[in-house]
Parts: sequence; C-alpha cells; structure tokens
Amino acid sequence: MSITSDIRTYADSALEQGKQVLDQAQTQLTDVTGQANDLVGKLTSTAKSNVSELAAKATDAVNDLRTQAEKAVNL
Repeated sequence: MSITSDIRTYADSALEQGKQVLDQAQTQLTDVTGQANDLVGKLTSTAKSNVSELAAKATDAVNDLRTQAEKAVNL
C-alpha cells in the first residue's frame, strides 16, 4: 500500500468514527431533551396545583376575616 492509500484509509476511518460519535451524541441529546420536557411538565403541573391551593386558602382567609370584621362591626 502506498502512503496515500494509508492516509486515505485512516481519514475514512476517522470520518466514520466521527459520524458514529455524532450520532450517539444526537441520540443522547434527544433523550435528555425528552427527560427535561417531562420534568418541566411535572414541575409546571405541581406549580399550577400549588397556585390553585394557595388561591383557595387565600380566598378562605379573606372570607373568614370579612366575617370576623362584620361581626365586630355589628357588636
């Protein structure tokens, strides 16, 4: 084999390995992106639930305070 052939073979091999590494990295990135989207979905759901609960508790507290104020005024 000539040096040119050896270099060409080496370059082709390096290029193929680079493509494989890139494909693996893309697969891993896709997996991580999916996992991140799932996590964001869960966190968003939890945050919305927490906001709803806090709003309900705040409304109850306001109603209780209003009732107490009305009772105090009527005394």
